Amino acid sequence: MNRIPLVFSLAALALAACSPDTATSPRAPLAAKFARGASELPFRGKFELRSQAVRTPTTLQITGMGEGTATHLGRFELAMTELVVRATTQATGTLVFTAANGDQLFTTITGSQTGFVPPNVAQGTFVATIVGGTGRLAAATGTFTVQWSEVIDFATGTGVWTAAFDGDINLGK
Repeated sequence: MNRIPLVFSLAALALAACSPDTATSPRAPLAAKFARGASELPFRGKFELRSQAVRTPTTLQITGMGEGTATHLGRFELAMTELVVRATTQATGTLVFTAANGDQLFTTITGSQTGFVPPNVAQGTFVATIVGGTGRLAAATGTFTVQWSEVIDFATGTGVWTAAFDGDINLGK
C-alpha cells in the first residue's frame, strides 16, 4: 500500500489550515461561527398562504393561513397578521408557525411591497424576528428574510402568496 499520497494530502491540508488566507475564505464566517460554539443554525423554507384584506382609507388589515416546510420545523401551518400603510406600503405584523407536533414559533415582521406586475401581482420583502415559541421552540431567537409574491383578486380582497425565506435560528439550547 502506498502511503506517500496520503502523507502529502495530510500535509497539504495542514498547511492550508494554517494559511493566513483562511480568514478571507468564503467559508471563514461559517467556520468561525461553529468554532466559537455559537448555536445559530440555518433556517430556510417556503410556504403558500391564502389571505383576506380589509381596506380602510389609510390601511389594509391582512390575515392569512397557509402551510409550508422549513428546516428545524419540517412541515408547518402558518398564520399571518399584517397591517399595511397604503400610502407607503410599509407593513408590520406577525407570523406564527405551528410544527406538526404542535410546537409554535412566534415572529414579528416588518417590510414592504417592492414591486407590482400588472394587472394583479405584488412582490415584496419582510424581515422576520423570532421572538420565542412553545415547546422545544420556547427559547428560540433569530432573524430571517422572506421574499414573497402575491396574486391578488381585487374584486374579493383575497390573495394567494408564495414565499421563500432564509436566515438563522437559535433554538436556545
